[in-house]
Amino acid sequence: MFSLIKKIFIKTLQLFFLKKNKNLIMVGTGYGGMVIVNDESLNNSIVFSAGSGEDISFDIELINTFNCKVFLIDPTPRAIEYYNFVSKNFGNKKTTEYEGNGMENPTSYNLEKINNDKLQLVEFALHDKNESDINFYQPPDESHVSYSLTNWRGDYSSEGSYITVKTTTLKNIKEKNKIDHISLLKLDIEGAEIGVLKNILNDKIFPKQIAVEFSDLWRDEYKPIIRLSIIFIRLLINGYRLVDISRYPNFLFIRK
Repeated sequence: MFSLIKKIFIKTLQLFFLKKNKNLIMVGTGYGGMVIVNDESLNNSIVFSAGSGEDISFDIELINTFNCKVFLIDPTPRAIEYYNFVSKNFGNKKTTEYEGNGMENPTSYNLEKINNDKLQLVEFALHDKNESDINFYQPPDESHVSYSLTNWRGDYSSEGSYITVKTTTLKNIKEKNKIDHISLLKLDIEGAEIGVLKNILNDKIFPKQIAVEFSDLWRDEYKPIIRLSIIFIRLLINGYRLVDISRYPNFLFIRK
């Protein structure tokens, strides 16, 4: 029954709200990449990319294509270790191809133009509360990199092992770095995305593009559809249009 409701919800979005954009491009690997609009507002701009893991192909390609500055936001130990590993290769040419398995070798990135100013890591969890402690639950399979707030996909246990991390808000990062405008916000944050979207709309922060994975859609429950519908309406009210859902459950919104 729930799967039918979810199909109806997605079909409704496709029929009545999806406004296809002819300038859509795929950036990054099939695993870690996202669809965005190839828009001139990305040139020399600021990008916030929350949830990096061990595949930052999306972020590297953005910098190389649009000369933008990317703030990676991820507090998990493996993401931090991976960033430090990749940073030792800044300035190097690409020598291998993408593997697309979620654990990219730095040699698969073109890092000639990448430095610590262009690609910075913020070691906090992006959230709707600033500088509080939250638990991130570890995946039972140690080969997986993604931590989660809750049991979205049935792989995580609410009573399982976890790490405690500090949170931050988008507004706090903007203010600390004296940033006026964000051209693109990517959210792949395993369950915190709706809270973050509510928070930025309340704070009147309006990135030109928002590329988001709605982890709620992995859940076989009714409440996530209700939460998603509410935030979708709020995005529409604030000038956003849905322009892509081709890589479900990844959604792309652009503001007029």
